[in-house]
Formats: sequence, structure tokens, C-alpha cells
Amino acid sequence: MFRNRLKLKRARGFRKREIKVVNKPVYENPYFKKKKQQVSVLRLITRPRIIALLLVIGGLIYFFFYSAYFTIRVIDVTGNQELTYETISNEVNKSFSEHRFLVFKQSNFFIYDVDEAQQKLWDAFVLDEITITKRFPNKLIVRLKEKIPNLTLITERAFYYMDLQGVVTHVVPEAEVRAYFPKIEDLNKRIIKLKDQIISPELVNAVIIIKDRFKDKTNVEIERFLIPETTCSTKEEKDDTDDLNSNINSSNSNINKATLNTNRSNQNVNRSDPANSNVNSSIECDLVKAVQDIAVLTTEGWKAYFTVNDDIATQLERLKIYLQKKAPDQAARENIDYIDLRFGEKVYVME
Repeated sequence: MFRNRLKLKRARGFRKREIKVVNKPVYENPYFKKKKQQVSVLRLITRPRIIALLLVIGGLIYFFFYSAYFTIRVIDVTGNQELTYETISNEVNKSFSEHRFLVFKQSNFFIYDVDEAQQKLWDAFVLDEITITKRFPNKLIVRLKEKIPNLTLITERAFYYMDLQGVVTHVVPEAEVRAYFPKIEDLNKRIIKLKDQIISPELVNAVIIIKDRFKDKTNVEIERFLIPETTCSTKEEKDDTDDLNSNINSSNSNINKATLNTNRSNQNVNRSDPANSNVNSSIECDLVKAVQDIAVLTTEGWKAYFTVNDDIATQLERLKIYLQKKAPDQAARENIDYIDLRFGEKVYVME
């Protein structure tokens, strides 16, 4: 009997395993899908913890992004010289009404885009440096460095300042123009904008040299400088101009004003004077490179023409010698229209 029990316990062979049904029969109707269980709003309302959490999140969003505590109210500007505080702050304030991320105004301390504001100031003004920093909780600090103006540009439309590179840096009212800046009137009818280069640095340097030495050489004050109306010449016209200059330099005869004007008009010299001021608008050119001459309008009414293609000090010396010999006093200079010093050793006078 015990042996049989042992045999039952130690039975040999395969054990019985539970057979799992893998593919169960599906009795659902595909035309009637089971509705998803929706969370009722009433259930959420009845849960005070969720309500408290939502109120806390909403309050934080309002406090940080909509409250007056973090609204930028103070703009501190440093480093400005010609630009006024109102001009700079107005440009900065333009961003406050704009939105970021669709729903937030940039007047908020955390939302205000510093990089975008700096780019707008770069575009609006002519600057060397610009940095905008935020100071918690509602302050902006604008540090800038302007281009230093050295000259006053006069056109038919407005007054501008230029730097030593001949670049327009500021638009200024006539009443605020600095008297000690050299005044340069542009006789070329062109549209001028900030950051435009009007004349070359070489011409600016010539203006400064003439301003410093003109009175000592001539005992006459300068009223203003003039940028003559300038045309662009083709290659053929340039060759004709070179031939004319060569003939003038090699000639020892006296050329009167009628002959000089005739030669200039016939040869289309790429140097302008008041008698020949028609600009060829059909030829487009870079006026910055084309303008090589500068004229001085004196307080006595006569003009003197200089060129950067020759040493300015030498031209001033020739003017001094001519005035001492031919027109030593103001009465002798009353009939002079202009004195042209651009053609080497020769000095031509228009009366």
C-alpha cells in the first residue's frame, strides 16, 4: 500500500500543463464602438486639491507675467552725446506694445527680448557699441557709444552730421548745428539716409587741412565748403580728360576764362564748376569715388577749387602766392568768381 503511494508521488512521464487559449473569440460589434469614459468637470470641482493647484498656477502666471510689479518702468541711458534721452527711450518703448509668444507683452521684465531691442537700435542709429541689460525687477540699462561727428552736411532737405569717414551719423535741426563744425554743402541732388557715405576719408582730411590753414594763407574766412555737382565719365571721356590735363600742364601760354570754359565743355572734363553743372543722370556711378574735388566758398563771395589728387598744402601755397601778387586786398578780389587750383602749377581765375 505504501509502495503504491510512493509510486504515485514519483510518477514518471509528462506533467499536466494548463493550456492557455491565445486566440479568444471576439464578440464585440465593430459598428458600435465602446464609449470612452470621460472625466466629468463636476468630479474635478469636487476635488479641492486640484482646484487649489490650478489657482496657485494661475496666480503665479499672473504675478510674474501680468502684474505691474514686473512691468518695465525705468530706462537708464548712458553714453549718449548727440542723441537725446527721449529719442533713445522712445525707440526702446516701441517694443513694449509688441507681443511675444502670442499672449505676453514685451513690457514684462521676463518677456522683454534684449537681442531684438539691440538690433532695433543698431538699425535706427549710427553707433559703435550698444548693450542693453535688465535689472530686477523692472529696470533697463542702455549703454551705447555713438559715432563721433566732425562735420556738418547741408542739403536742400535737412542738416546732417558726418564722421571722419564721411558717413552720415545724425540728423540735426538747423538751430542745433554746431558752429565750429566745418559746413559742407552737397550740390548733388541725392537722397541721403543715416549710415550713407557721402565723401571719401581723403576728402574729409582735405577739408580739415583747408579749414585749419585757409585763413592763415589768405587772411579770408571760410563760409562753407561745396561738393561740386559731379558726373561719371566713361573710359573714352577719361582718356580725353587726361589728354586735356597733359596739354594744360605743358602749355606756357595764358589761357583766359573763355578758352578754359570752352575746352572744359568740349572735352567733358570730369571736374565740375558752377558754369557747367548739368549732371548726366543716365550714367550711374559711385559718387563717393567720383567726387575728387572740394570748393571753398569764402565770406567775400569768391570760391577756390581744390583736388585730393594733388597735395592740399601745395595748392594752398599757390593760392597764397596768387593773392599776394594779383589780388592783395578785398577790392581787387570783388570781381573774382572762383580760383581753380586743380591743374598743377597753373592757377586759373574766373572773373
